Amino acid sequence: MSEFYQLSDPDNRDADGNPWVIRVHNLSDLAGYVDGVLREDVLPGAREHVDVAVQALHREHFPTAQSALLQVGCYLSIEWSEDDE
Repeated sequence: MSEFYQLSDPDNRDADGNPWVIRVHNLSDLAGYVDGVLREDVLPGAREHVDVAVQALHREHFPTAQSALLQVGCYLSIEWSEDDE
């Protein structure tokens, strides 16, 4: 069984209209997306939450990252799968 982190960004959609979902094994691997694409999508007043999320992702601190991302409408969860992804 493999554990991974899943970030869902409902404001960004794939070609089928589904929320953009990223799965990684290390929280720090999400920092680039959050600091780039997500930062550009949020209003200036919400960028402090992005700053907190990016710092928490680099520190691998799940609860802080999850809370900060929720403030900008994104969902971070821990998931498990039977096979490695």
